[in-house]
Amino acid sequence: MKRPDLIQPYSMTLTPAGLHIEGHQGIEEYSAESIAVRTKTKLLCITGRRLTLGAMTKSEVVITGVVQNIQISDRGRHR
Repeated sequence: MKRPDLIQPYSMTLTPAGLHIEGHQGIEEYSAESIAVRTKTKLLCITGRRLTLGAMTKSEVVITGVVQNIQISDRGRHR
């Protein structure tokens, strides 16, 4: 039996082309220095320089720019 607290309903891949996130549920904050992405259970706070949304679909988002930090917190507990 899988433990619900171990299931991550999203995935992230960081490449030279950008940060690819699958399973997002929307953008909560967006600036050139900070992007907050909601998932089903977490809030992903990406900080860096010259951040942009390179591509976005209903379930996937690509963030380009210089990613300096990724903070993962429970939804509703941003910063």
